[in-house]
Amino acid sequence: MIGGEDTMMLWKRMKKAGACLLSAAVLIGTIQYPSLQAAAKEGNAAQSAVATASSSEESYGRGPDKLNDGIADDSSNRWAMENTGSSAWVQYAWSTPQKMKSFRIIWERRTAKSYQLEISDDGSSWRRISSVLETPEKTTVEITLDEIRTAKYLRLHVTSIDDREIDGMAYQSISILEFEVYGADLPDPDAEHAQQIDASLTGIDKILADLDAPVIAKGDQKIYMPEIDGAAVRFCADYEQVIGEDGTIYPPLEDKTVRGFYEITSKESKESVKSDEYTIVVPGEYDSPGENKKPDVIPALQEWHGGTGNFILSRKGRILFDTPELLKTAEEFSRDYKLPAWILPCPAGKNQMPGPEISACSLQKKRADLDGKVTEPACLLLL
Repeated sequence: MIGGEDTMMLWKRMKKAGACLLSAAVLIGTIQYPSLQAAAKEGNAAQSAVATASSSEESYGRGPDKLNDGIADDSSNRWAMENTGSSAWVQYAWSTPQKMKSFRIIWERRTAKSYQLEISDDGSSWRRISSVLETPEKTTVEITLDEIRTAKYLRLHVTSIDDREIDGMAYQSISILEFEVYGADLPDPDAEHAQQIDASLTGIDKILADLDAPVIAKGDQKIYMPEIDGAAVRFCADYEQVIGEDGTIYPPLEDKTVRGFYEITSKESKESVKSDEYTIVVPGEYDSPGENKKPDVIPALQEWHGGTGNFILSRKGRILFDTPELLKTAEEFSRDYKLPAWILPCPAGKNQMPGPEISACSLQKKRADLDGKVTEPACLLLL
């Protein structure tokens, strides 16, 4: 029979043993079930990014959030594009610019026929930072660039998807278990199980990647045009009257927004590559539209700067034209507005009638046409 003192001693020993068992259980649980944060690879910038994709099998739980959740050894935990297709992309976005130099892609299947890495500062204008890569040799690919790139957005762009039977299955789709991003060399490269790729840009590709949108200040006569041995460079603008193919700037009357891109063509192979499309503001010659407002006419005037005073036609008025093609236009103008004006060729007509001369339009500056010939635009003058 156990006395009161012995009972108290036994209880203390059991309590102490229970505390030890509980501590052991907590320790074992911590070892067996590490947190997701602990599983994250050190230095993997993808862990802090917001992931999106061109499409996803959301109904099967294969959304873009699986790309950077730190789980790379579970094939059921992956991103997959919705249905089949010829191209796809996944994208990371950060709140602040990130340094990027090396990448690890763990594919479910090796169906990416061609793919590349692209970065952006705004999520809309992209520039390529890797060479165009081909079908992976292994499901894990480790990519390294020759220099660090910095941006707020990163996109893995699969531009072509293989529809042949690969790894025992023919399915034209893309699926990725994990997409890792590092600001330096890979901390734990796996040369045995991963395909090692130096995807640094070279030659024209590198020049294109380093190009930025031209910035034009008032008074500039030409935009930056890269000089490349063995290649011809031109700038293709939607308003070639404002920025010519050779980069020459023809100042508009008022500020003009122009969109365009560089095109680089090999003189030997005749193959061409294009830069990103840029949006450029070309400063105008005047800071304001002028005193007289822009008239509403059809077709609408592309440019306008209004002077002072009023233009009033009188019986002493003259319509002058500098090319025979404008004679018919001058006659129609005179009939439509019932003008008692003389229709004369210029410059001879300027001296055939006395009186003050009032110019309703002015000759534009010489500009190069599409064939590269410099022409002086025809002009109709009301005097």
